[in-house]
Amino acid sequence: MHSAAHIQPLEALDSATLVNRARDGERAAFEELYRRYRPAVVRRLTHLLGPRVAVADLAQDAFAKAWQQLAKYRGDAPFSHWLLRITT
Repeated sequence: MHSAAHIQPLEALDSATLVNRARDGERAAFEELYRRYRPAVVRRLTHLLGPRVAVADLAQDAFAKAWQQLAKYRGDAPFSHWLLRITT
């Protein structure tokens, strides 16, 4: 039988749970993190680089790096802070 965490929709899970599931290889969990935090990443990039820069590719790069570095995320700060540090 499945645990309650796997029955809940991804949208209902907190970021720490999503990170742990993404670390375990669950791509859908990382996709939910992407959906949840992409607007903040785009805002940060637009703030840093201005509205004329095409930030979509840079946002994609930030998430690709986060995916590659996910094992290094220690969890001592919120995921959003870690992600925005990568973005910056």
